Amino acid sequence: CFYFLHLSSSLSNMQIVRIGLLMVLTLSAFRVSAFTVGRCQRLRTVIISSFSSVSGTIYSVTEQDAPTVRLFTKEGCTLCDTVKETLESLRDEIPHSLEAIDITDDGNKIWYGKYKYDIPVLHVGEQYWIKHRITVEEAKQGLYEAKLGSFKRRSGEPDAGEMERRQEARRKS
Repeated sequence: CFYFLHLSSSLSNMQIVRIGLLMVLTLSAFRVSAFTVGRCQRLRTVIISSFSSVSGTIYSVTEQDAPTVRLFTKEGCTLCDTVKETLESLRDEIPHSLEAIDITDDGNKIWYGKYKYDIPVLHVGEQYWIKHRITVEEAKQGLYEAKLGSFKRRSGEPDAGEMERRQEARRKS
């Protein structure tokens, strides 16, 4: 089970679920000790429950010129919950919609490759805004800029894949 968990980061969610279930069934068929089977059955439960997608609209507004903020997140991200609370506290003052993008969903491999070490990451529309934390003041400034049409992509957008490629190149040289 340890090796499976170690390798799971490079597999899709469905592949992980299938492999986990196959492991449990195989161990059960060979009557492996109850302790081992129990551990893997718990693993199956963890695998299935930990891959429920959090993608979707968190809230939306009807104003046509209201900006849409995209929150790149995954299940269990407590920093993401704090960012959501900060943005939601400004929902009436500066109308905006908030949409969650689960980076672990099968269709979001590009986002996972970029943001796996840095969630939460926020975009205004398609433009990078900020990562990790946001204060009420930073949120107000960004949302006002977006509402006025003057929002500009910020520097510092994370890219885990690029960072890993540079590290590998340094290791090889």
